[in-house]
Amino acid sequence: MKPYPKDQKEAVVKMLRELLSDPNAPRGAIADLAKQVQIPKTTIYIWNRELKDQIDRQDPTKRTPASLWSSEAKFQAVLATATMSELQLGEYLRTKGILKEELNDPLCQECCHLA
Repeated sequence: MKPYPKDQKEAVVKMLRELLSDPNAPRGAIADLAKQVQIPKTTIYIWNRELKDQIDRQDPTKRTPASLWSSEAKFQAVLATATMSELQLGEYLRTKGILKEELNDPLCQECCHLA
């Protein structure tokens, strides 16, 4: 992969971050971004993967089975989801990569003193 100036990569990663945060981003938005900034698609996809990995590392509960969460993380999840609608709950579970059953696990509620 060709090296790019740090400021150029940071600018593109900022655009990628905006795309990731936009739930209405159109299909092919990353490919369009690659054309716009004149950087190969594969490079942009590598940067996108790096960004997603960085975001995942910042949220230790993301993509980790709820059974491995700390008591504090479980408590925060139960608290955060207590007043959510089914639609909001579904979105939360998808972004965390967990199942509803894991959140409703009696052991989770026991450790959070909610049983």
